[in-house]
Amino acid sequence: MHKVLEYSHYQQLITACNEKNMKAKFIGTNLMHEDVERFIELERFYYEDLTNGLIFYFDADDFYQTFLYINTESALDLKALDKDICVYYFYNPKRSDKIDVIDEYFLNAGFKLNNVMKYFSLKKSTLDDSFNQRFQELKQKLESDDKYLCKPKESDLLKFETLYKKEINLFEVLFTTKKERTKQLEEGLLRCICDNGNNLYAINVDYSLGGGALAVGKNYQGNSYGEALLRYAVDEHFSKTNKKLSTWIASDNIVSLNLHKKVGFKIANKAYRRYVLSAEK
Repeated sequence: MHKVLEYSHYQQLITACNEKNMKAKFIGTNLMHEDVERFIELERFYYEDLTNGLIFYFDADDFYQTFLYINTESALDLKALDKDICVYYFYNPKRSDKIDVIDEYFLNAGFKLNNVMKYFSLKKSTLDDSFNQRFQELKQKLESDDKYLCKPKESDLLKFETLYKKEINLFEVLFTTKKERTKQLEEGLLRCICDNGNNLYAINVDYSLGGGALAVGKNYQGNSYGEALLRYAVDEHFSKTNKKLSTWIASDNIVSLNLHKKVGFKIANKAYRRYVLSAEK
C-alpha cells in the first residue's frame, strides 16, 4: 500500500492505468474530485496496483473505505489487511438484472455482503398540518420530562461523537475530524436532545452531510426521541429551502425504516450494496 501524495499524483495513476489498456473503470462508486482532495489533505489516502487495475483506500480509522478502478473481466485478487476492507456498490434496484453477477464477483474475492442500503427522500409539498401538530406534541412531551431539542455546544462534542460512534453501524460512520465536526457545529448542522444537566439522549447529523445520521442512546429508545429529533431536522431544513431531504437507511434497520416512513419519507430507485473483506487475523 502506497500513499497518494497529491491530486496530480492520483491523476497520473489513473492515466498510467489507462495507457496499459486495462479497460479499467470505477466499479460501484466513483471518486469525486473533492473527496480525493480531502483524503489527501488528511494524509489517509493510499493505493495499490492490481493486475487488472488499481485500488484506492481511505483510512476511516476502523476500516478502509475502498474504491476499485478495475477491469471486472479478471478476478479480483485482494489480500486481507489490518482492518476490514469495505466496498460500496451503487445501483438502481429496478435495473438489478446484473446484481447476482456482482455479488458473485465480490464473494469469489472473499468479501461478504454486509448490508443493502436504501435511499429515501422527502419533499416539502408532501407535508401537511399533521406534521407540525405531531412535532409540537413531541416537543411538549419532551419539555414535560425536562428535556429539549437543541444544538449541542462545543463542550458537548466529545459526548456527541461518543454517542454517534456507539449507536451508528461501524460502516455507516463517516470519518470526521474534530476540526470538521466543530465547523459543522458552527454552521448549525448538528442537533440533539439534552437536559439541563448537559446530558445527551439523542443526536442528529444534518442530512446534507453524506445522508446524515440519527441515533438515540440505547437506554432511551422507545420514548419517541428519534421521531422528535427527525421532525426537528425536517422542520429546520424546509424552513430554509424547498429542496428535498434525502438519506440512506439499512434494509435491516426496521425501526429507522418505519420512522422515516411515518414522517413521510418515500423510497426511491437508488440503493447500494456494502461488501466487506474481513481483516487478517
